[in-house]
Amino acid sequence: MNQILLHLPHGSTELPSRFWENTFLLPREELERFNETITDRFTGELFPVSEYPSVVFPYSRVYCDVEKYAEDEKEPMSRWGMGMLYTHTHEKKPFFLPPPGYRQRIFEDVYRPYHLQLRDQTNALLQAGNVILVDCHSYSEEILMEREDGLMLPDICIGVNADHSASPELTEQAVSFFQAQGYSVAVNAPYSGAMLPEGIAEGDNHLWAIMIELHKRIYLKGRERSENFELLKQQLARLLRAFQKQQIGL
Repeated sequence: MNQILLHLPHGSTELPSRFWENTFLLPREELERFNETITDRFTGELFPVSEYPSVVFPYSRVYCDVEKYAEDEKEPMSRWGMGMLYTHTHEKKPFFLPPPGYRQRIFEDVYRPYHLQLRDQTNALLQAGNVILVDCHSYSEEILMEREDGLMLPDICIGVNADHSASPELTEQAVSFFQAQGYSVAVNAPYSGAMLPEGIAEGDNHLWAIMIELHKRIYLKGRERSENFELLKQQLARLLRAFQKQQIGL
């Protein structure tokens, strides 16, 4: 049976005191609204983190986005001021000029330890066999920085990598499952790819990664849980159980 590892990097709104010690270009109230808007709200409830091994970032992505490349020159979203350290809001408003040395301190104290945790958790599971890393997210039009003209945003986006970690069987299983529940589904649109831990042997044929990106309209009403919330939670649990039983790469 496949092992499931859940990865939730963007589900927290927690901004530690270390963040607020900085000087910002926008008032605190506006930053808090930005934080609420950009957070993958309630994903820690929707995905069953208590039932599977999980790596969950305890802080807001506004403090440190652990799913971005640490180097701005490698990170496409850095051109919007939304790399490892955010300097602009989703509305393209500048709000932060990191003081000298701040980026390196956050990298060493926050970003790097988190990635080592993800790597070590993955390696520990790989000792026992196949691992499916499920990258758990949500999104909305508000925070989508780029959008093709006329592109209809799906209820659910499935993200896969263009490498050994992509499983056609898992992708088809996820797409078919969600479509059968009445959701619109797209693969690698509007987001693409899935998180992979650093330091894992390239070509490891026991590790697969898949992203599940939920449009907030299918589980939120405003900023609160909608009537579909509990049903979606049950559906996600069913899909993960099916992932465990899926034969891959045969």
